[in-house]
Amino acid sequence: MLRSLVQLGVVVLVAGQVVVLAIALRDGPAAGGLPDLPVTPASVPPEALTIETALPIADPVARGWDQDARLVSALMEVVWSQDEAVAIPESIADGGAMTLVYAAGDAQLTLLVDRGSGTVFHGEVGEWSDELALPLPVAAIARSSSIAVLAAEVSYGTSYRAACPEFRFITRVYLSTAADDTDNPVWLVSYVDERRRDRPDIQLVVDAVSGKTVDGQAAPPGCDEE
Repeated sequence: MLRSLVQLGVVVLVAGQVVVLAIALRDGPAAGGLPDLPVTPASVPPEALTIETALPIADPVARGWDQDARLVSALMEVVWSQDEAVAIPESIADGGAMTLVYAAGDAQLTLLVDRGSGTVFHGEVGEWSDELALPLPVAAIARSSSIAVLAAEVSYGTSYRAACPEFRFITRVYLSTAADDTDNPVWLVSYVDERRRDRPDIQLVVDAVSGKTVDGQAAPPGCDEE
């Protein structure tokens, strides 16, 4: 199972950085005009957004683009403090952003949302090829994206970051409907070194129902290895 998820993860994690660029290079049909951006919530969120708490802000923007817009991809990037005193966290860090992709017909809208301010600060419209793709069941997931990150922190993440905090401060989490052995959706959590953002050092699969780490690939190079 991990091999297929890693394949997906590489696409997402690489595309998680260049997905906007990739979309910008396409001249695809648009379900509607690009929304007026940035969109800022009336008040700053009381705590940094997660995938779940970003949707009430991003969904109306997407539906303003097209009433039939459905969420088909969700990636959260968490940026941790580079403080050398790294300990197992009780909550996820405030830094980072979300990449949310909505589809309608043969078009897609990609929105970038700042986790701290809640501002939808960038959008791109492009082609969407998989018209039969089902919406991501975010609301039905028993274990949230933040729980998935905290589970990964306990397993490997904290020790990975603590070994090299000045470079290892990025965690990405992506919801996949590729079922695990229990037919549950999973969170794919990855950790990257700032010096090699194009490939993750650690990838963990967290069951989105139980919250347990069910699979993984964790053999990071030493801190001095670039």
